[in-house]
Amino acid sequence: MDLKTYLKTSGVRQQHFAALVGRTQGYVSRIASGECFLGAATALKWAAATEYQVTPHDLRPDLYPNPKDGVPDRNAA
Repeated sequence: MDLKTYLKTSGVRQQHFAALVGRTQGYVSRIASGECFLGAATALKWAAATEYQVTPHDLRPDLYPNPKDGVPDRNAA
């Protein structure tokens, strides 16, 4: 799911998510609207902040072309 949908359906406010990822609400808004893009490492961090409901692929499909790219294997020991 994309970030905009995640924020809308999860009830997480942009301001809270911004604090979680160490950015401003305005920056989160620009990312959610597709106005600007995250770097590879930041996409991983933001995906983790959503507990991978938004994947790195959702955030940057050009850098993470496969839907499971960047998502930890929950079955790994």
